[in-house]
Amino acid sequence: MQKISLQSILKSFAVFMVMMLWLFVSPVTAFFWSILLIWTNFKLDSRIIGIGALVLLISIPLALSIELYEWMAEQLAVYVFYLLCITVFLQILELRRDTKNVGINKSDEAKNIINVRQKKEVRKRII
Repeated sequence: MQKISLQSILKSFAVFMVMMLWLFVSPVTAFFWSILLIWTNFKLDSRIIGIGALVLLISIPLALSIELYEWMAEQLAVYVFYLLCITVFLQILELRRDTKNVGINKSDEAKNIINVRQKKEVRKRII
């Protein structure tokens, strides 16, 4: 029998939450929460969301230039804000994950440096 890991349970729960969001809240709200849940659980690169936010940000002046779509420009600005908030949150999570990994690597490097110094001292004593 295969062991069920906590990470697989959390991913399954995230998928379930995304489905529930789409049933019980507005589609726009569900979309942004789905992006956040999917990106955090599957550890995808948050720069993709940032690029999408920048593309929408560029389209705001285009929508404003057409006077009929002023309401669309306002809505796009709100969506850009949501996407940028999600991007910043995900970048903070990625930075937190990376600093944990870097801390482990730095301690390993420090041990290697100490071992090299000790070997040099032993060589000097022998000579």
